Amino acid sequence: MNRKTLNILFCFLFMNCLYSQRQISGIVTDNKNSPLRNVSVLLKGTLEGTVTNYKGEFNIEIISDNSVLVFSFIGKSTKQVKVNKLTYINVVLNNYIEELDEVLLIGYDKVNKKDLTGSAVNFDLNRIEEAPVGNLDQALTGRVSGVEVISHEGV
Repeated sequence: MNRKTLNILFCFLFMNCLYSQRQISGIVTDNKNSPLRNVSVLLKGTLEGTVTNYKGEFNIEIISDNSVLVFSFIGKSTKQVKVNKLTYINVVLNNYIEELDEVLLIGYDKVNKKDLTGSAVNFDLNRIEEAPVGNLDQALTGRVSGVEVISHEGV
């Protein structure tokens, strides 16, 4: 081989070492050791990322041992992990405790009270025990203003 070919080969090998990526895998669980699915796993400072599967597992390529992975999930504390020489990472995300305003159940959804447009009524479930009725719809009738209770008897 001539000197020019060796120089080109050396450059390619050097560039490959500089920009070589390696695979990091792992699992994300909660504080009860249950796997968390759809956790966001981002390479800090980039737009590169992935999400965990239904078993809480993830795979992501990093470009440097100095890379930091950011794990985030709704209702859980965000965690940052420096990769160093690790190839497999176990991450535990703890519950994010924040004082909440009241949360209201609306049909099949819920919303914070501050975000609600409309009216809301509190109903004390202990009052149902006081009512001499046979079922829930009879107990609610006349006790919650603005609520129309319709009972469908039979099949």
